[in-house]
Amino acid sequence: MNSGSVDIKTTDFAEEYSGAGFTITVFNKDLAEPWVNPNFEVCKPSALGQRFPRPNKEEAVAKYREWIRGRGRNNIAIQKELLVLFQAMKRHRRIGLVCVCHPAPCHAGEIAMLLLEYAFYERPG
Repeated sequence: MNSGSVDIKTTDFAEEYSGAGFTITVFNKDLAEPWVNPNFEVCKPSALGQRFPRPNKEEAVAKYREWIRGRGRNNIAIQKELLVLFQAMKRHRRIGLVCVCHPAPCHAGEIAMLLLEYAFYERPG
């Protein structure tokens, strides 16, 4: 990452990623109502939805991480959704990502890390 780090706080209902002056909260839509606005659902049918089988969630998240940072970079639908999320994050300083995995390992955490990484790269200096 470019001159920054991400702090991650985990609770029973959410995981919070903070860095570069932004906060992204990952919620499980089945456990709690998202209390951060705006919030965006990133499970299927979203283009950002997890696309790997999940018998082993850690392995599925690792495959998703590799995919979104590799082939996903060339996918127009993925880039459009990431741009919407990034613009909302810049405008509101705080957004929520909603999925069904948390507290288990979740691809939404990978999306949060990627968005914050973009924010670090965009910062001057």
